[in-house]
Amino acid sequence: MKQMNPEWAVRDGKTDLRNEQATLYLCDETKWSDYKNTSKADGVMGSPGIEMYIDSYNQYHSRKGTNGYELVKYKWCDLTLSGNTKGYMYASGANNEDYTHFVQIVEDENNMYVEENGIVLASPCAWQPWDNDPFLCCAGLDSKISGSSYMDILYVSPIVSLKSEIISELSEDIEQTITPTPVVETVNIKVGGQTVTVTPETAPGYYGKVVTNYTSANAIYRLFYIDFCGEFGPAGTVYLKADQVTTTALNITESASSEMALVRMKQMNPQWKDNDGIINLNNEKGVLWLCDESKWINYKDVNKADFVIGTPSIEMYVKSYNAYHSKRETSGYQQLNCKWFPSSVSGYEYAFGTSAYDNDYGFYTAYNILKSDENNMYVKSEQNWWFASPNTFNASSICYVNGALSMSFASYDNLYGVCPLVSLKSDVIPELSN
Repeated sequence: MKQMNPEWAVRDGKTDLRNEQATLYLCDETKWSDYKNTSKADGVMGSPGIEMYIDSYNQYHSRKGTNGYELVKYKWCDLTLSGNTKGYMYASGANNEDYTHFVQIVEDENNMYVEENGIVLASPCAWQPWDNDPFLCCAGLDSKISGSSYMDILYVSPIVSLKSEIISELSEDIEQTITPTPVVETVNIKVGGQTVTVTPETAPGYYGKVVTNYTSANAIYRLFYIDFCGEFGPAGTVYLKADQVTTTALNITESASSEMALVRMKQMNPQWKDNDGIINLNNEKGVLWLCDESKWINYKDVNKADFVIGTPSIEMYVKSYNAYHSKRETSGYQQLNCKWFPSSVSGYEYAFGTSAYDNDYGFYTAYNILKSDENNMYVKSEQNWWFASPNTFNASSICYVNGALSMSFASYDNLYGVCPLVSLKSDVIPELSN
């Protein structure tokens, strides 16, 4: 408790009031042992102290240059001469010395500082609106740092002190990963040994060509999509799709090997990420398994690929399919669309046509409406393969492409194909067959 509250430790350090005794409870490691990995953590307690919380908050927002942010300060106050409490008070603004029992704070993109229900902090607050009921510091509720009675039912947010030899591994910042700027106007590929500079207009002319300098696991890889706008990752990324390598049911019980599976799932499904982004249903668990890189490691050339997942998402498939067929002016081609819909079972639905309205979308499409391509990259007769995207039909449904030239849904426990998707490193130039 003294370690987390240095000002209190120097100026008081006694637990004679109820808010201090409640803080002592939050700092008792035996109450939070479920959150302690003994091989990695020195200590765990119920919540951060107010000093660490405010210091972290200021560092985060000053570094980000957050709009509306003002420096927040804390101060330990002994009010026992005028009342019956002591603890921390706060002020907002670099030159403001008017310390009080609450300050307004601004939100962060990960809701680490401002949470919907608020959290209690392991520090006493110098606020006592009622006799004999001194408060604890709390944060996040109504975008404030404030105080709350120790008798209130409040959320805790355990804080872990890592051992010095443990190096923390952070997930990628998905918000930064999928930022669509800066747009890349050209990308180099090689065709028949000659370097060709392609643009968003010319690149689809090469989609479906075999990539000869990527051969992991002896699969056949084709140029699938070039992301000039950064919709699925860094702008200019080249994606390859393998021809179907196997059939598999999707495992919904096996935990992802790392947080990167969720990062990739969000990266490949921007609409789902923006509107949901939480793994609740079996169809989302199945997609998470498809996005777990450790399951597809045999298809990753570590010298050439940033990552590999089990199969493309419906959003990337739609963009590649439309670009391919509009470039070639395929006879009978209609624009394919996908859209995420919120419901008790949130997921994607499909529609065809340039002016598709919400009521035009459905769980599946008619047979024989997809247009085949000369390399069978988008659809192949009598071959069904998964998309790494949930479908809205029910809580078990995953999107897939049907060999009957249609888009559809199926339960995660069906045996359908996978076509590993490869994200090439930025310095690797794909070499295409002529």
